This record gives sequence, C-alpha cells and structure tokens, in this order.
Amino acid sequence: MYSLLFVFEGRFKSDYLEIPANGKAVMLRYGQHYQVENGKVVWAHILLDLLDLMRQVQSGCMHVSLVAHTAEPTGPTALPSGRYETGAV
Repeated sequence: MYSLLFVFEGRFKSDYLEIPANGKAVMLRYGQHYQVENGKVVWAHILLDLLDLMRQVQSGCMHVSLVAHTAEPTGPTALPSGRYETGAV
C-alpha cells in the first residue's frame, strides 16, 4: 500500500461541488492511497477533506463549533504523544 498526502493552498474563487466560493485563502487536504501488485495499481482511493473546506469558507452546512472542538483520543487505545516513524505494518 502506498499513500500520498498533499495540502493545496489558494483562494477559493469559484464554487466547487456546490460549496459557494468566498474569495478567501483556504487549504484543502488531499490523500491518495494505492494498492500495487506485480507492478500494477489494483486499487486506488482518493480522499478530499471537504468538511474542513466547508468549515473554512463557513458555508453554513455545518455548525462551526462542532468541528472547532474535536476531542483528543484518550485511554489505552490512544498513542502517547511524541514522534513516530512510519513503515510497513
């Protein structure tokens, strides 16, 4: 499995997927995930963080306070704070 993560930055000048443009600076997180077998891509998945884009332009489709206050994971399943190396699992 291969994963790529990007952040696009720019001004939101035109409506996108019925999200109304507001001309403000925005960031759009974008991820691509690929499964490769025998040198060929057999599965691909693309993720766009549209909820965060809607929050940034305050499109009115969601209450801003619901996304502004996210909870950090706690308990035995939470990872302790610090830096982590990435690698094959």
